[in-house]
Amino acid sequence: MKFLILLLFFLVLLINCTNTHPTNENQSVFSLSVEAAELYKIVGEKHDTAMLLMKEIGLGTSRLRIKLNNLEENNPQKDTILNLLLLLKKADDGMMNWMREFKNTDLNEDMYKAMKQEEIMNYLRQEEIKIEKVHLDMLKSIKDASSFLNMH
Repeated sequence: MKFLILLLFFLVLLINCTNTHPTNENQSVFSLSVEAAELYKIVGEKHDTAMLLMKEIGLGTSRLRIKLNNLEENNPQKDTILNLLLLLKKADDGMMNWMREFKNTDLNEDMYKAMKQEEIMNYLRQEEIKIEKVHLDMLKSIKDASSFLNMH
């Protein structure tokens, strides 16, 4: 019985102490302008579309490696396969590098707060161009690998 009362006491204490930090009503909440938020969303959607290609890059890489391993030492297709593998790797690396370098609003709020509206828009326009290039590199490497694999 004492254990039950003690348990209830600690539960009540825990519930009452959940908000120990006073809130500051005057604290500003960061948000992008409507125009910047729309561009940020477009950049995110382009990233999401490109990410869907990662599986195809992995499958193409696997298929090319299997083909490479089954070739004889002096087969002239070896160089072609190695070049295609390099293109797929560069496309994959391009996506990984873009994701690592992109400054999202959640993790980089202070950076965005310190920027003027035009600086934010310029940054997001540059990132849109970068992710479009990544996407195109991915599409080309997948197309080239698929074409080779379908012909051989």
